[in-house]
Amino acid sequence: MTASEQDKAARLAKVVTARAFISPTDDCGGNPVTIFHLSAPTSSDDLAKLAQKCPWESIMIDNIDSSEDKIGEIPLPIFHSYMPSGEEVSFCGHAAIGACSYLASKKSIVKGGINLQPFSSSATSTVSFLTAGDWIRYDALVTRNEVQLMMHQQHTEAECNNKSFTIVDFLSELGLDKSDVLSENANDWPLFLNSSVARPKTLIPISSIQRLHAATPPRNAEKFRDMCDSIESTGVYLYSPVPTTEIGTATTKKKVDIEFECRQFPRWSGYSEDPATGIAAGALAASLHKRQHSRCGSGESCHICYQGTAMGRPSKIQVAISDYASSSSVCPTLKVTYTGLVVFDTVSV
Repeated sequence: MTASEQDKAARLAKVVTARAFISPTDDCGGNPVTIFHLSAPTSSDDLAKLAQKCPWESIMIDNIDSSEDKIGEIPLPIFHSYMPSGEEVSFCGHAAIGACSYLASKKSIVKGGINLQPFSSSATSTVSFLTAGDWIRYDALVTRNEVQLMMHQQHTEAECNNKSFTIVDFLSELGLDKSDVLSENANDWPLFLNSSVARPKTLIPISSIQRLHAATPPRNAEKFRDMCDSIESTGVYLYSPVPTTEIGTATTKKKVDIEFECRQFPRWSGYSEDPATGIAAGALAASLHKRQHSRCGSGESCHICYQGTAMGRPSKIQVAISDYASSSSVCPTLKVTYTGLVVFDTVSV
């Protein structure tokens, strides 16, 4: 931002930059987000202009008291999620994780000025918020710099076959070919389908982590956008299972794939690759859950998605999924819990 743009942002909001889903062993990773805590009612045009000044996703927190944003008598903050283009989207996982961490820590942040690690308390706090537009309430548990975001989300799948572009076309655009697709137990893996718990992501299993990291960002960004549009996708999520881990009781132990290395190439976001994508990890976990992967007897599935490794920005996304009591077999509603670590980089209050 220019100096004048920073002045305007300061008048409209407190500004914090953070990274969500950082690796516990290397905090140079994670997905960045700019958090604007709005100090007054702000027009949608001004929100879009603020978002366009950010090189990555941003989230605007509006907790101005009004009759529309109350659950009972308690006013809840409202989250507006934006892409760098200025487009408002219904939800952004890593942005919400970062914003929840900020809300749980904001008193320490304000008191500490530029203190970027205000996680002195080990107590767990609950953060609740509404998403703009649909007014759905979500809850998160925040302990130090760890956030558990709990959601009830509908899961849908759609095949991508018989479209203008084939899986070979997509692989070629990403520097791979059909031989790089995971073929062992092929029917167990969601392959070239759109999976969604928020926005559709196209899942493609890759034969090895080495081949996964050999993929390259789209060679032609505009062509890739058109390819994604042709299959109604918001991005391609490549994934490769990490060597298996034993789970279960002493008598029922079995080996299942619960950890994956992943890469996300968005349709058209102003950048060619994403270091951590919560809704893509959620979509993968939901499709694996549907295929009975990683269920530990309780009906819950637990998956870990590592992302950003090839970018030098290692990230870790934990996703737990269980069936929701009122789910429909046609369009099931799942309980999805995202867990991630957050670090603050800059604070302007």
